Amino acid sequence: MNLRFIVTHPIVKWSLIFAGVTGLVKAAQFALFTSLAMSLPVDIYGAFGLFYAYQTAVTTFAATGIVEKTAGQLKDNSNNHDRRLLFKRNTGLFIVTGLLTLLIVAPLGFLNTSHEVSHTWFSLIPALMLGLVLAYTTLQGGLLRLDERYGASLIATAGVLFCTIAGMGLAAWFSPNSTLIFLFGLTGACMGLAFLVTIRGAYFGLPRIVNVGYELKTIMPFAVIGIFGWLSGYGMNTVINLMRDIESVAAFTFLLTISSLSQMISSAMNSVWVPRFYALYNAGLYEEAEQKNKRFYTAQALILAAVGVMVIFGISAVGDYFGKAAVYSNNKIELGFLFSTYILLVPWHQASPYYLVNNQGKRLMQNLLFSGIMGLAIWVTLIYFLGPFGIYVGFLVNALLNGGLVWIDAKRIWKLHSVWHYCFAFAVLILFFSGVIK
Repeated sequence: MNLRFIVTHPIVKWSLIFAGVTGLVKAAQFALFTSLAMSLPVDIYGAFGLFYAYQTAVTTFAATGIVEKTAGQLKDNSNNHDRRLLFKRNTGLFIVTGLLTLLIVAPLGFLNTSHEVSHTWFSLIPALMLGLVLAYTTLQGGLLRLDERYGASLIATAGVLFCTIAGMGLAAWFSPNSTLIFLFGLTGACMGLAFLVTIRGAYFGLPRIVNVGYELKTIMPFAVIGIFGWLSGYGMNTVINLMRDIESVAAFTFLLTISSLSQMISSAMNSVWVPRFYALYNAGLYEEAEQKNKRFYTAQALILAAVGVMVIFGISAVGDYFGKAAVYSNNKIELGFLFSTYILLVPWHQASPYYLVNNQGKRLMQNLLFSGIMGLAIWVTLIYFLGPFGIYVGFLVNALLNGGLVWIDAKRIWKLHSVWHYCFAFAVLILFFSGVIK
C-alpha cells in the first residue's frame, strides 16, 4: 500500500478523519469531566457521576444491536431505494427499544438516586432524555455509515456529542448544578440533532408491530453484552451507590475519567493497526500477521505503562492544585489498579480481531457473556468484603477474566504469541509505583 493510496482512497481518508475528530471530542469530554471534579463539591460530583451512569445506560441500550441487525440485512436490500427503506424501517424499531429502555431504566434510576441525592434527583429526567437523544443520533451515525454518507455520520456522532459537551461546559461555568448541566447538555444535543435533520442526515420510521417480537429477539444478544460493557465502566456507579456511598461514586467517576486516557490511546492505536492486520491475514500471511500483532501489542502495553506512570506522578506532584478534586489525589493506589487494568486488557485487543476476521463474532460474544457474569459476581463480592478498595481490585479482576478467557480460547484455535508476560510485568510496575510514590 503506497502513500498515494493512503492519501486518496476515500475509506482510508474517512477512517483517519473519524479517528482524529473522535479523539478530539473524547479529549473535550475528558477535559469537561476533569474540570467538573475540580469545581464541584464531592457530593454534587458524585451525583453527576451517578446520573451520567443512567444517561449512558439509555444511550447504550436504546439503540443496541439495531445497526448490526441492519448490516446483516443489506445483502437483501442492495439498491439505494430498498436500502433507505430498510434504514427507515429499522429506525422505527428505535421507538420500541427507546421506550422499553426508559420504562426499565427510569424507575431503577429514581429508586437509586432518591435516597442519596434527594435534593437533586430530578436531574435524572434531563439525563435520561439526553441519553435518548444521543442513542438516536448514534444509531443514525451507524446507519449513515452503512449508507456511505460519512460526513453526515460524523455530524451525527462526534458533532452532536461535541454540542452536548459544549452545553454541559457552559452550564458548569454558570452554576455548579447537576440539573442545569444535564439540561444544557440536552439543549446542545437537540441543537445538533436539529442541524442533522436540516441536512437530511436522519431517518424516521414507524415500527412494524407484527414483527416487533422477532426483531427484539434478534437484538437481545447485543443488549445482554451491552449490560456487561456498561457495568464495566461508568455503569458501575449504580452498584457502588447501592453498596457504598456517594463519595465512593465521586472518587470512581474521577479516577475512571483520568485512567480513560489509556482507553483513548489504545482505541486510537487499534483503529490504525487492526485494518492492517486484516489485510495481512486475508492475504494468507498468517505468521507475519501474528508476529507484527505481537510486536504491536507489546509496544501498546509499554506505552500504556509509561502513560500510567506519568499520570500518577503528575497527580502526586500537582494534586494540591486540583481545587475540589485535590481530595482524589490520595487515591494513587486505586488509580494504579485502573491503569494496570487497561494494560491487562491488551491481550484481549490482541485476540479479538481473530474472531472478527474469521466470522466468529458469535463465539466472541458467548465468551464475553460467560466471563462478564463471572467477573461481575466477583467484582460485587470484592466490594462487599473489601469496601471502597474492592471497587478497584474488582475492576482489575473483571478485566483479567474477560481478557484471559477470550485470549485462551483464541489461542486454542489460532496461533497467538503470548504478550501476557509483558503485560503482567508492566501492571506490577504500575502498582508498585503507585504504592511507593508520595
